[in-house]
Amino acid sequence: MNAKGWIESKVGNFLLTSNWDIKSGEISILFGPSGAGKSLTLKTIAGISTPQRGAIEIGGVPVFDSSKSIDLPPHKRNIGYMPQNYGLFPNLNVRNNIEYGITAESQSYISEKTNALIDRLQLSAIAERNINALSGGERQRVALARALATSPKMLLLDEPFAALDSDLKRSARQEIRTILLNENIPVLLVTHDIEEALILGDHVQVIQDGSIIDTGTPVTTLTQPNSTQIAQLTGLENILELEVNELLPNEGILLAKFGNSLILEVPYKKIELGEAISVGLKASDIIFSTRQPDISSLSARNILPGRVNIIEKTAGGYLVGIESQDGLMLNGHITQRSLEQLNINTGDSLWSIFKTSALFILDA
Repeated sequence: MNAKGWIESKVGNFLLTSNWDIKSGEISILFGPSGAGKSLTLKTIAGISTPQRGAIEIGGVPVFDSSKSIDLPPHKRNIGYMPQNYGLFPNLNVRNNIEYGITAESQSYISEKTNALIDRLQLSAIAERNINALSGGERQRVALARALATSPKMLLLDEPFAALDSDLKRSARQEIRTILLNENIPVLLVTHDIEEALILGDHVQVIQDGSIIDTGTPVTTLTQPNSTQIAQLTGLENILELEVNELLPNEGILLAKFGNSLILEVPYKKIELGEAISVGLKASDIIFSTRQPDISSLSARNILPGRVNIIEKTAGGYLVGIESQDGLMLNGHITQRSLEQLNINTGDSLWSIFKTSALFILDA
């Protein structure tokens, strides 16, 4: 039971072109910044917005085809849709919100289906509560239960964790992934959160300005992006502008120059000598030392002396900004414990250490 299709949709001056093919039991991530066309894609698949051209098929059934004048209304597409704000009815309790939309001849079927979802999503203790009395995590599970109540053949989730605080997000993500996989239906989930995409996704599409610019597995596509454009979207902390100085294909490396004297060892790629390249480096791949390391005792080939010019608190510790002696700017991550034990302060001398394999060449 796959969900597949393609669309061309113009809203004002904004043009959205998208395509997808999601298998049953697969969670596909649509990743991109605000305004890229993520929510519009979901609304178009759900039938809330109508594209100029396209074809949408859910479980082998065409629900939209511009060439055949097929355009089923939302309630006939058999799609579960969970919007960003959850779309719950505040005047109804949890049970009644879940029951809403279940079409059946018998009340016994509606009650049986609702009770099964309440049990599966662990909502028994709050089943009779009003929506306004629920926490963010509870509202999320109610909204998911309601989206699943119609036994959909596809599920659309629009930023499902956006309303949750960071601690609740972490606990909820794996729980929700387990629930979704057990449904064994195609799932398209919209997010601009890399951690969310990595935890939940089997596949990812990166969208920007209404167009899909890359696809693949979340780990490969988002943590080692193949272009500067995607690196910027994913918030890669270091994009280094270098010049190819020496090619050593037999060793699997090339040497790249920054400024007049700084040479970095980079994984080999077939490229022209003297060519300008952009190289990515994650902040988490940098190790700091308050003393000059002995290169003969390290496997890492890139060791840069520099000076601390910024220390910023982050969710997981601190970001430490370094300026090398040649003017190269680097950002690394460090825990609070390491910061305190190393006694790092702004203006201090600090060595940045990173392996050749931590660097990756970005396409323009």
